[in-house]
Amino acid sequence: MGRNAFQRSKITSIVLPDSLKSMDQNAFYKCEQLKTVTLGKGLTEIGQAAFYRTAITSITFPDSLESIGSRAFMIAGISKQ
Repeated sequence: MGRNAFQRSKITSIVLPDSLKSMDQNAFYKCEQLKTVTLGKGLTEIGQAAFYRTAITSITFPDSLESIGSRAFMIAGISKQ
């Protein structure tokens, strides 16, 4: 998924496909209404500030995940993982 792909979008939820391998930085940056994200089973990398300032409160990481960029979930309100 490209850099800034959904930046400042009004989406509230998204299901990412199992075929998605990496997510560039700022993919969902300031999507302040985004509450629900389902990560695909093939995801290996979450880029820097990918979910910065979203409304996500919890997330489950796939076993395939190898790296999470700095500030990926900063100001996201996550209370559990």
